Amino acid sequence: MGILVFTSMSYTCLNTHSGNLVKVANYDLTMPEPSGLALDPDGKHLWLVSDRKGWIYKVDLRGNMQQKIDIKAQDYEGVAIHANGDTLYVLDEAKNRISAYNLFGEKAYNINLKTKVSNKSGPEGLDIDWSNGHFYIVNEKNPRLLLELNADGIEVSRRRIQIRMNCG
Repeated sequence: MGILVFTSMSYTCLNTHSGNLVKVANYDLTMPEPSGLALDPDGKHLWLVSDRKGWIYKVDLRGNMQQKIDIKAQDYEGVAIHANGDTLYVLDEAKNRISAYNLFGEKAYNINLKTKVSNKSGPEGLDIDWSNGHFYIVNEKNPRLLLELNADGIEVSRRRIQIRMNCG
C-alpha cells in the first residue's frame, strides 16, 4: 500500500483531466488496508485508519509510522482530527456512527448517524471543518450524499451528489 493523492479527476472519463496531474512522489506504507486520511494540525503528519485491523496510524509525510493506536474495532472508513490535535474521529460504516478517541485510544463518545440505507451503501468518507467543528460525511450510494453535522452530531445540511459524465 502507498500514499497516492490525485485531484481534478472525472468519474469515468479519466483522460479528460488526467493531463493536469503530476506525480510528485510515491511512498510505501506498512499498515494493512488504509481507509481514510487526515492531515494533522501540525502539517507534518497524516492520520490513517485501517479498515481491516482496527488501528489508527500516525505517519510522517513520507509514510513512516510514528504512532499506532489500537481501537479494537473494524470497518472504519474515514478519520479526522480535531483542530487542537487531541481528539481523533473515526467513521464506523458497520455501526453507522462517528466514534471519538483520545490519542491513547480511549473512546470518549459516539455520534450515531441517520444515513445508512443498507450494508453495502453506507458512509464512506469523513472530514472536519476546523473553523467550526462541523463534520462532513459522504454516503457512497443509494443515495449519494454529502452530509454536514454540527459538533453535537445534529444535521446541518444534506446535499445529493449528482455524477455527471461529460466525456466530449
